[in-house]
Amino acid sequence: MLFILLTINIIGWLIISFNIFWGLRKIEALEDADGDHKGPLISIIVPARNEAHTIRKSIQSQLDLNYENVEWIIVNDRSTDKTGDEIEQIAACLHLYAEV
Repeated sequence: MLFILLTINIIGWLIISFNIFWGLRKIEALEDADGDHKGPLISIIVPARNEAHTIRKSIQSQLDLNYENVEWIIVNDRSTDKTGDEIEQIAACLHLYAEV
């Protein structure tokens, strides 16, 4: 009886492995995909509190992403330093909308 259960188990795993192997072969490789990065709109919310010394580098690294259809919402979360001023300067340099 135990031999029959073991055989059924092995056959089941072989079927699953075969399905996975053939299924993965049908997925297009990322390298072969076209260069169109316009997908759905992605909104990234960046809360910043007392980040005046790092916010510019953080935003620049996010802007370096190669996904085109993205918006950033940068929130000054009650900062007591110059974070709000930095955010406004970044928006002005990039000619973006800034609301205080």
